[in-house]
Amino acid sequence: MELGDLLYLPRGFVHDARAREVFSAHVTVGVTAELFSELIAAIVRLPDFLKALPPGFSSADFPRETFKAEFAQRLDQLRTKADLDHVIDSFLEKTRAGAITIPEPTAFRADVRLPDG
Repeated sequence: MELGDLLYLPRGFVHDARAREVFSAHVTVGVTAELFSELIAAIVRLPDFLKALPPGFSSADFPRETFKAEFAQRLDQLRTKADLDHVIDSFLEKTRAGAITIPEPTAFRADVRLPDG
Protein backbone atom coordinates (compact mmCIF):
# COMPACT_ATOMS: atom_id res chain seq x y z
CA MET A 1 0.00 0.00 0.00
CA GLU A 2 1.06 3.56 -0.64
CA LEU A 3 0.55 6.78 1.32
CA GLY A 4 -3.14 7.76 1.21
CA ASP A 5 -4.41 4.30 0.22
CA LEU A 6 -7.48 2.87 1.90
CA LEU A 7 -7.92 -0.84 2.46
CA TYR A 8 -11.37 -2.24 3.20
CA LEU A 9 -11.45 -5.28 5.45
CA PRO A 10 -14.84 -6.84 6.24
CA ARG A 11 -15.89 -7.02 9.87
CA GLY A 12 -14.29 -9.98 11.61
CA PHE A 13 -11.41 -10.28 9.13
CA VAL A 14 -8.36 -11.04 11.25
CA HIS A 15 -5.42 -8.85 10.24
CA ASP A 16 -2.12 -7.44 11.44
CA ALA A 17 -0.67 -4.21 10.07
CA ARG A 18 2.72 -2.57 10.57
CA ALA A 19 4.11 0.74 9.35
CA ARG A 20 7.67 0.53 8.09
CA GLU A 21 9.10 4.04 8.12
CA VAL A 22 6.37 6.47 9.12
CA PHE A 23 3.60 6.80 11.65
CA SER A 24 0.39 5.06 10.63
CA ALA A 25 -3.12 5.30 12.04
CA HIS A 26 -5.73 2.56 12.06
CA VAL A 27 -9.33 3.73 11.96
CA THR A 28 -12.32 1.41 12.04
CA VAL A 29 -15.59 2.73 10.67
CA GLY A 30 -18.82 0.78 10.36
CA VAL A 31 -20.79 1.58 7.22
CA THR A 32 -23.63 -0.94 7.48
CA ALA A 33 -26.09 1.86 8.29
CA GLU A 34 -25.11 3.58 5.05
CA LEU A 35 -26.02 0.43 3.11
CA PHE A 36 -29.42 0.47 4.79
CA SER A 37 -29.80 4.11 3.68
CA GLU A 38 -29.63 2.83 0.11
CA LEU A 39 -32.30 0.28 0.99
CA ILE A 40 -34.53 3.04 2.40
CA ALA A 41 -34.14 4.94 -0.88
CA ALA A 42 -35.30 1.80 -2.71
CA ILE A 43 -38.28 1.37 -0.40
CA VAL A 44 -39.84 4.66 -1.46
CA ARG A 45 -40.22 3.21 -4.95
CA LEU A 46 -42.43 0.37 -3.65
CA PRO A 47 -46.15 1.32 -3.48
CA ASP A 48 -46.87 -0.74 -0.33
CA PHE A 49 -44.34 1.35 1.58
CA LEU A 50 -45.96 4.64 0.61
CA LYS A 51 -49.21 3.86 2.41
CA ALA A 52 -50.16 6.08 5.34
CA LEU A 53 -50.29 4.73 8.87
CA PRO A 54 -53.77 3.46 9.76
CA PRO A 55 -56.23 5.76 11.56
CA GLY A 56 -55.81 5.69 15.32
CA PHE A 57 -52.18 4.57 15.13
CA SER A 58 -51.18 6.63 18.17
CA SER A 59 -54.24 5.75 20.27
CA ALA A 60 -53.94 3.57 23.36
CA ASP A 61 -56.37 0.94 22.00
CA PHE A 62 -54.71 0.62 18.57
CA PRO A 63 -54.51 -3.07 17.48
CA ARG A 64 -50.74 -3.29 17.77
CA GLU A 65 -50.38 -7.02 17.06
CA THR A 66 -52.36 -6.75 13.82
CA PHE A 67 -50.22 -3.82 12.71
CA LYS A 68 -47.01 -5.66 13.63
CA ALA A 69 -48.07 -8.61 11.45
CA GLU A 70 -48.83 -6.31 8.49
CA PHE A 71 -45.55 -4.45 9.00
CA ALA A 72 -43.63 -7.74 9.10
CA GLN A 73 -45.25 -8.74 5.78
CA ARG A 74 -44.06 -5.49 4.23
CA LEU A 75 -40.54 -6.12 5.50
CA ASP A 76 -40.64 -9.60 3.97
CA GLN A 77 -41.56 -8.00 0.63
CA LEU A 78 -38.19 -6.25 0.58
CA ARG A 79 -36.52 -9.52 -0.31
CA THR A 80 -38.77 -10.10 -3.29
CA LYS A 81 -39.72 -6.62 -4.53
CA ALA A 82 -36.79 -4.34 -3.79
CA ASP A 83 -34.07 -4.24 -6.43
CA LEU A 84 -31.29 -5.38 -4.10
CA ASP A 85 -28.76 -5.47 -6.94
CA HIS A 86 -29.40 -1.75 -7.48
CA VAL A 87 -29.08 -1.11 -3.71
CA ILE A 88 -25.73 -2.92 -3.56
CA ASP A 89 -24.42 -1.39 -6.80
CA SER A 90 -25.35 2.11 -5.64
CA PHE A 91 -23.61 1.53 -2.31
CA LEU A 92 -20.48 0.14 -4.03
CA GLU A 93 -20.37 3.12 -6.37
CA LYS A 94 -20.46 5.54 -3.44
CA THR A 95 -17.88 3.51 -1.52
CA ARG A 96 -15.47 3.42 -4.45
CA ALA A 97 -15.90 7.16 -5.00
CA GLY A 98 -15.20 7.86 -1.32
CA ALA A 99 -18.68 9.40 -1.00
CA ILE A 100 -19.80 7.52 2.10
CA THR A 101 -20.82 9.90 4.86
CA ILE A 102 -21.41 8.81 8.41
CA PRO A 103 -24.13 10.98 9.96
CA GLU A 104 -23.69 12.48 13.41
CA PRO A 105 -25.82 10.73 16.02
CA THR A 106 -28.96 12.61 16.86
CA ALA A 107 -29.39 13.83 20.39
CA PHE A 108 -32.14 12.31 22.51
CA ARG A 109 -35.00 14.75 23.01
CA ALA A 110 -36.95 14.36 26.22
CA ASP A 111 -39.30 17.22 25.30
CA VAL A 112 -41.00 15.35 22.43
CA ARG A 113 -44.33 13.77 23.33
CA LEU A 114 -46.81 11.69 21.33
CA PRO A 115 -50.47 12.77 21.25
CA ASP A 116 -52.76 10.91 23.64
CA GLY A 117 -55.00 9.51 20.93
